[in-house]
Amino acid sequence: MRVQQFSTSIDFPLYSNEANNRSGSDAALVIIGSSIYYPRCIDSALLPFRRILYLDLPHFTLPVNENSVAKISLTYYSELIEKWRTELGLNKIVVLGHSHHGNVAFEYARRFPRSVCGVVMICSPPANVRDTNLAQTDYWEKSASDERKRVLAQRRSEFGEVDLTAFSLQEQYILAYVADAPLYWRNMHFDASMFWQNMEFSMDGVNAFRRCFDNYRFEIDSVDRPILALSGAYDYAVPPILWDGFKPDRKNLYLHTFENSGHTPSFEEPSEFERVIFDWMQYIGH
Repeated sequence: MRVQQFSTSIDFPLYSNEANNRSGSDAALVIIGSSIYYPRCIDSALLPFRRILYLDLPHFTLPVNENSVAKISLTYYSELIEKWRTELGLNKIVVLGHSHHGNVAFEYARRFPRSVCGVVMICSPPANVRDTNLAQTDYWEKSASDERKRVLAQRRSEFGEVDLTAFSLQEQYILAYVADAPLYWRNMHFDASMFWQNMEFSMDGVNAFRRCFDNYRFEIDSVDRPILALSGAYDYAVPPILWDGFKPDRKNLYLHTFENSGHTPSFEEPSEFERVIFDWMQYIGH
């Protein structure tokens, strides 16, 4: 795997971790979000693609200035990905995103359908923030064990005693995510801090990205490319019940829930993740 930097007329530098596999689909797989975070939890060696690229989005880098942060939107991100695809000389791609990055992948396919041959959404909410929060509460109350609820309460109590003034806003964000392990991982004591090492980003950018989903509308019929939507049974942040209203008989929508995973099945069940991706690629003919 190698790291490349690309020049561009857009405000943000373009970084990519690229892995070349020896066999697999001719379509390139573009994993969007972070070229640092995602190679740590999505093993390129497992995936059936000859070429895999991990691309940064601005909220997970250090934005140049306030004007750059103000540009963050799903439309702007779609334009960025298309510019990257063109500059990298890629033909049609399979675009993959985890959590809200899966929504970015979906929106890119909606705006640039001729550039896409498939979309993979890993634990991504087909809903806005309000509806996602309602589903979180319902799923947590009905599905989380008493032990899991106790552990989360204890971890949050301990986190509340930490002197956060000693940490930057970025560090506070990471600490809070790690403390909330029972929401994100089947192993409720899992330490996710390793994924965040050497991550540099601005909370202004992260907050701007979050606001993109305040009034978000997920319009499944607006994309006619094959969509693989993956969920984790132990994901209490983006619970699988969010997809209950979407019928798998749609010709382009494929749903799969990992029974032993939380919010990151690519890391928690890598072999099963590989199988599901491979079977989907075979099914759609790539």
